[in-house]
Amino acid sequence: SMRVLPARLERSELREFAQLEERYRLARSTHQVSVFTEGVLAMEKTLMGIIEVDPKKLLQDGIRKELVRQIAMALHGTLIFSTGKVDEFEKKLEELDKNLQGFRLSFEYISDYVSIYGLKIWQEELSRI
Repeated sequence: SMRVLPARLERSELREFAQLEERYRLARSTHQVSVFTEGVLAMEKTLMGIIEVDPKKLLQDGIRKELVRQIAMALHGTLIFSTGKVDEFEKKLEELDKNLQGFRLSFEYISDYVSIYGLKIWQEELSRI
């Protein structure tokens, strides 16, 4: 997982915060998504029988579906309590917050590359869950 880069940083700590391997994987994945999206967005509406298929709408619907699936899995996997104590509850909520913030940041980041309104979709789908 990528750590947030502080506003001020000592030169000696720069290599530690560079996270080269993580940034490379992120850049490679972003490139793959960008190339795929570019191809989809270049396509035009098509008729398949009597049904009109809009590739951009199809891409957006698929992204929404995957976002809902990922958030639901995070909620289901995190919100399991064994002791029922308040400190366990707080710990689980902090863990969930960390996971959801990571999803939100990733979604906002990738939304620029797929030409969608990421924050709007995030809020709509999260409120729907």
